Amino acid sequence: MARKALTAEAKTKVYGEKDPELTYKVEGLIEGESLTGALTRAEGEALGEYDITQGTLAASDNYSVTFVGAKLTITAANTPADPEPNTEVVNTEDPVTVGDETFYQPSETVQDAISNNVNTGISFSAEASKDVKVNDNGGLEFGKSDKNVDVALTDMHKGETVTFNIEGTMQADASKLKEKGAAAGARRTRTEGKINLVSGKEYEVLEDGNIVITVVLTEAPATINSIKKTEAPATGIEGVNPSTNSGTVSEKWYDMNGRSLQGKPTKKGLYIHNGVKVLVGDKR
Repeated sequence: MARKALTAEAKTKVYGEKDPELTYKVEGLIEGESLTGALTRAEGEALGEYDITQGTLAASDNYSVTFVGAKLTITAANTPADPEPNTEVVNTEDPVTVGDETFYQPSETVQDAISNNVNTGISFSAEASKDVKVNDNGGLEFGKSDKNVDVALTDMHKGETVTFNIEGTMQADASKLKEKGAAAGARRTRTEGKINLVSGKEYEVLEDGNIVITVVLTEAPATINSIKKTEAPATGIEGVNPSTNSGTVSEKWYDMNGRSLQGKPTKKGLYIHNGVKVLVGDKR
């Protein structure tokens, strides 16, 4: 009986792809004879190496086979490149990082257009900036897409309340917002740590920081008509009342929560100066 070496060939695949065909080499078979059956490999789909084994592969009774195994290696999939932000919608200077996602403040044009409807700091992910437009009413319209996108409410503070006037499906982290008056364990439509935001409901901010709002576009388009945060308590903000043209001119600067700042802020954003909102970096 002839002894032949049967050698499996090493294989590689990218995570998520189908297995390649498992092949082998064998030397010295008499012409017209072949092997039957197939190689197999250890189960698993995580990154790493998996043994390729003889499985059912066999020669005829005329041969004695010595099997030499190999490995199937599963490698990481390539991470898609981050999309480039749309510079007509956002300002790419001074981005904000929340978790592992980068957000950009609105461009001066967009900030001016939405300022009557959005009195919170707001930033867009690069993906969100790609296909959003400001409608004639100063709202933000997102088209239906095969991807959901994120916007962030920035510099929020525990105890504030915020009300959304929205169309479509939007979600927030249940650890950041809860419906005002609802018990902590009874947050509306809580699923996997998320709450679906309901237009017209008041939500309480549960901790300081930035709040990511996921705009669900895989189902339908969505629109942010307005986001209104509760007015800050009286802080003694000085300035001329633009509706009555009365008051005292003040050179002091305040953030949007009414906290006095030490001089003119250097970080771009929306502030209060002389009693009116000012976008730092504009042409004032």
